Amino acid sequence: MFQYIFILSIFYYIIYIYGQCIDPIVTSCKGNKCADLIVDKSTLISDLVFDKIHASDESCFFEEKCVNGLGERTILRFSTLIKNIGQSDINIVNTLVEQQCKKTKHWEYHACHDHWHFLNLTFYELFNKDLNASQIPDNEKNNLITVGRKNSFCFADTDCLEGNSIFTCENQGLSIGCGDLYPNDLDCQWIDMTDLPDGNYALRITVNPSHIIEEMNYENNIIEYNFHTNDIPWVQDKQRERFIIIFVPIILLLFIFIIFIYIFFFLLNYK
Repeated sequence: MFQYIFILSIFYYIIYIYGQCIDPIVTSCKGNKCADLIVDKSTLISDLVFDKIHASDESCFFEEKCVNGLGERTILRFSTLIKNIGQSDINIVNTLVEQQCKKTKHWEYHACHDHWHFLNLTFYELFNKDLNASQIPDNEKNNLITVGRKNSFCFADTDCLEGNSIFTCENQGLSIGCGDLYPNDLDCQWIDMTDLPDGNYALRITVNPSHIIEEMNYENNIIEYNFHTNDIPWVQDKQRERFIIIFVPIILLLFIFIIFIYIFFFLLNYK
C-alpha cells in the first residue's frame, strides 16, 4: 500500500511541476480584482544618459546580445520602474517550481546572475523620428531601428512605499502598490546606439507585451519618450551634476560654520 501511495505521489509531483513549466498564463485576478502594470515615465526621463562601455566576448552582456558588436560601444542608459497599481498581487512562481523547471518559453536560468529570470516582461524599442515614409525600408516596421536586449528580469518588490515587500528573486512577483526598479547602471539596461547619427528619436517601453500576466487594463502598458541626442547628458556630466547638488551645499554649510566659530571666538577674546 505504501509503495502505491509513494508512486502516486511521485506521479502527481511530476505532473504538477510539468504543468507549472509549460507556458503558464500568470493569473493575478482574485474575483473581479486584478493587477495593473504601468511603467513610470518620470523615472525613465530622469535617468536617461549616454555612456561608453567596452564589450568583450567574455562579457555577460555580450553573451546576452545586449550590444551589437565588440569593442567600444555607445549606449543609451535608462532606468525602468514597473508599478502594480491594480487591486491584486502578482505571484509569478514559487521557488520549488523555479528549481525544477528547465528552460521554457517564459523562464531562463542565467549562470552570470545565478538565478532564474522571467522572460519578456518588458520590451524596449528605439524609433528614428527623422525618417519619413519614403526613407523607411520595407522590411522595417514603421521607423523602428533597434530594440533593447534586456530580455529577462528578476521580478520582485524593490520599491514599496508602505514597506509591504513580499516578493524576491527567489519568489518572484509584484505586490499591490509596489514597484520593481531596474536602475540604469545594470547590465543590458540600455539601448546600443553605436554609429547612429545625431537626431530625433523615440524610446518606447512596453511592460507585459505578450499579455502573459493577467491584468485589468492593458491600455496603459506603453510609454514613449521623444528626445534629441544633443539633449541627453553623458553619464560623466550627470555624475558631476549630482556631485555639485550634493556636496556644494555641504561645503558651503561647513564654510559658514567655520566663519561662525571664528567670529564667536573673536568676540569672546575681544571682551
